Amino acid sequence: MKFLGDENLDWQIVERLRLNGHEVLYVVEMEPGILDDEVFNLANNESAILLTNDYCQTVRTRHYSPSRPY
Repeated sequence: MKFLGDENLDWQIVERLRLNGHEVLYVVEMEPGILDDEVFNLANNESAILLTNDYCQTVRTRHYSPSRPY
């Protein structure tokens, strides 16, 4: 599976997923400090599952429509 780890995700989780054979993009290694909307767009553009500890911001910021692809 392909994941995108937000910069607030602990690096040990990223490393464990990589050791288990998953492709993990990590914001810390790519573009630290990018805005939440940019993180969402990056995950969408990469067809990656977003992993974040920023639950409240995620729920408040982004609402998906069933008619719109993730």
